Amino acid sequence: MEYTSSFWFHGYQNDLYSRAVMEVAFLDTINKDTKAEYAGFHQNLAILDGDWALVEWKFVVPANTHKLQFTIWNVDANPNEVFFIDDFLIRPSGNNLYKVQNGPVVFKNNRRY
Repeated sequence: MEYTSSFWFHGYQNDLYSRAVMEVAFLDTINKDTKAEYAGFHQNLAILDGDWALVEWKFVVPANTHKLQFTIWNVDANPNEVFFIDDFLIRPSGNNLYKVQNGPVVFKNNRRY
């Protein structure tokens, strides 16, 4: 089944070429890594909003998967640089999630309208 992960990433402007990499590892019942997929942030930036970037990534979960393990890294980043991730969401692709917050603010699939 295909899923979409999304999250807001603060500090993208300090990584001018978006060299950060995402990994999702698919683990079996004994936490053994059965498969992993990788993608660069530069391929998955959906929205830039001030100091924040929305990253969206689609992946297919193999049938024998018991757990998912997400990792993000950037070997070229300054070791003193701080990056933040907020509102991490995983949903089946094709499904829409809505959230109403503070009156007229509506979120659809992690995007604010």
